[in-house]
Amino acid sequence: MGSAEIVERIKTALDDMPVQMQAAARFIMDQPSEVALLSMREQARKAGVPPATMTRLAQRLGFSGYQDLKEAYVEAIRDNVAWFSGRAVNMLNRREQIGEVALVTETVNSITKAVGELNRPAIIDALIKATNILEKAPNIFCMGARATFPVAFLFDYTQRYYSDRIHLLEGPGGSGIDLMHRITSKDALLAVSLSPYANSTHRATELAHNAGAKIVAITDSEFSPVARLAHVVILVSAQSPSFFDTISPALAAAEVLVALLASRAGKDVPKKIRQHEKHLRDAGVFWTPNKRNQNNNE
Repeated sequence: MGSAEIVERIKTALDDMPVQMQAAARFIMDQPSEVALLSMREQARKAGVPPATMTRLAQRLGFSGYQDLKEAYVEAIRDNVAWFSGRAVNMLNRREQIGEVALVTETVNSITKAVGELNRPAIIDALIKATNILEKAPNIFCMGARATFPVAFLFDYTQRYYSDRIHLLEGPGGSGIDLMHRITSKDALLAVSLSPYANSTHRATELAHNAGAKIVAITDSEFSPVARLAHVVILVSAQSPSFFDTISPALAAAEVLVALLASRAGKDVPKKIRQHEKHLRDAGVFWTPNKRNQNNNE
């Protein structure tokens, strides 16, 4: 039994568990890394329950003892993708083994497959549930730090073509998070976070959670810091033959959310988009051929 299946079993049985066992179960869901690294007694101390409760919980979940449950989390950590420096060595070796043409094909195929996983029924369901949350929110705050910033920016940029309720948490020196003081229980946060997880995104998620706001997470693991606080988790793959993770699936997920939200926004959407396009055109944002250039080309 893998760690993901353990969480699903806990979620199914949680309400029927005794109070102390519920505390132990929540510790397992909230602190997966500590389940793998700490002794059972230390985990019990942190969960505020007797060690025997941890054993009874493991047995209730189908294990012979707590050590077997712990081993499932140890395996999950072993299976995690290595940090970028180690993967860079593998990438160089791979280039020597298969050549650059094959490396290009392998990388493109890997990204294509990862984006295609968004068609899985569970992910489609999550995308629709996320859209339900974002559609109802009077304000949507977007957060993506470091490599995931382009995902949050894309969502904000495209939504602003017809909506003014989007707030991208960006700013010099990391000051964008200051906007979080405006979030309320009626609002929503779209948090994008891929391993290694940025503390700033986790902090924004905590602030949204404390305010009672709804949280939609685009992330690569149900054990990521943002996933544990999210109402809806859109799981995307970030693995790549390159030394660096791909953000293509996360970008695709954001584009799907944009399309779904725009399709629900009403008949005024085309008009609002035309107005925004005119504003950009009049402001000279995009290059357009002028008459002189056209005459020279003739």
